Amino acid sequence: MSQRFRPSLALAAVVVFATVFVSARARADDAEQARFHDALAREHYGARRFEQAIREFFIEQRLAPNPRVQFNIALCFDQLRREDDAYLFFREYLARTDDDAGRRQRAEAAIARLEPRVARVSVATEPVGATIYVDGRDYGSYGTSPRVLVLPPGPHALFFQLAGHRDAQVDVEAIRGQAVNAVATLTPITGALEVISPVAGRVVARDAGGRTTFEGAVSATTSNTAAPLRVQMPPGDYEVALFAEGYDDWRGLVRVVARESAQVVASPTRTPAPTGDLTVTASAAGALIEIDGDAVGFAPSVIARLPIGRHDVRLSHPGLEPWSGEVTIGGETRSWLTVSLVRPSETTRSPVTWLTGGVGLASLTVGAVLGGLALASQSRFATLEAEQAAFARGMGPEPTGSLAELRGQQRLWSAVADVLLSIGGAALVAAIVLFFATEETEAQRSQGTFTEGEQ
Repeated sequence: MSQRFRPSLALAAVVVFATVFVSARARADDAEQARFHDALAREHYGARRFEQAIREFFIEQRLAPNPRVQFNIALCFDQLRREDDAYLFFREYLARTDDDAGRRQRAEAAIARLEPRVARVSVATEPVGATIYVDGRDYGSYGTSPRVLVLPPGPHALFFQLAGHRDAQVDVEAIRGQAVNAVATLTPITGALEVISPVAGRVVARDAGGRTTFEGAVSATTSNTAAPLRVQMPPGDYEVALFAEGYDDWRGLVRVVARESAQVVASPTRTPAPTGDLTVTASAAGALIEIDGDAVGFAPSVIARLPIGRHDVRLSHPGLEPWSGEVTIGGETRSWLTVSLVRPSETTRSPVTWLTGGVGLASLTVGAVLGGLALASQSRFATLEAEQAAFARGMGPEPTGSLAELRGQQRLWSAVADVLLSIGGAALVAAIVLFFATEETEAQRSQGTFTEGEQ
């Protein structure tokens, strides 16, 4: 303490008054009670009643914790020559923040003075935060690790407790004027979590507070394989989530019990493939619609739930030019395809072609007929001429007919046939030339328009 407290008669009267009415003021705020006990503690300290002062300071510390009270408790223990307790409270005071430089210097000096007189045990655990008990649990804990304990010289048994872990014990020999280390590793109390999934994916386990306690991969499990994922977890309730490509996220709850095995069987469902709708209209009602080679309906029609991506579309109608094209369907969209089907392309030629060809064919036909008649007349002429020669020799009857007349017919038919055949040949050649020269083709193609928009 920075100054000794010397109570006056007036202050003693105030203390007596406060003591009488303390039970009636049980509901007073903590700050007021802390001031009351601080005044009592200072009075006891000034009268060198250090044990009573310690008791009041402890009450004040519970009501209003602050470094100054810890310092005062350490001073009381130091006055009582309880070096172990004094050293411990001076250390705890220095571990806290206090702007009073004088108090800190006095505490540091006391630590340097007491250190050679006390047996120190530096306690550390893995993990940290374990509750420390010394030589039993009857008198409560010595705080949590890590911590420096001051113990009576000699052997001691240190016990450690931490939620979710098995208790641990370390035996240590405390030596005056020395610092020894006591290190304990606490083994977690766990249960087994077994995850079975029909598909491979990523598993995330979260505790009831939403904290991720495990994250890892799980393989697809079949009836012929063991569970691919088994992990040790602290006991408690967990949400297990499975994330697999192509499947909806799956979640389930499981309770892990210490030293037992809890199994969770995931049953994810496939994520529906994203689709879109395609509305098809055509200039000719009833046109057949084919998508990717499969007939799906007749225009006009709405083709629903088409998988997203590119598709080959074909529209056809009897007597009309078919249309083929490619459309791209987006996810959750509706697209429109409008097709105009036209008649097939037509090829035309000049009428002169057909007239010239007809004249040629007629001339050739008549020429061929007249040629045949000329040949028949020539044959008849030869026969009559032979019959007349035989008659002149007295070897046959007198023939009928005139050689001059037959000769004239044969020459006439031959001349006319030659002319007609020449005309027919020339006309056919001209018709062939005109067939290719006068060709006219009216090119017509069916057209399609594709548009895409939101549903």
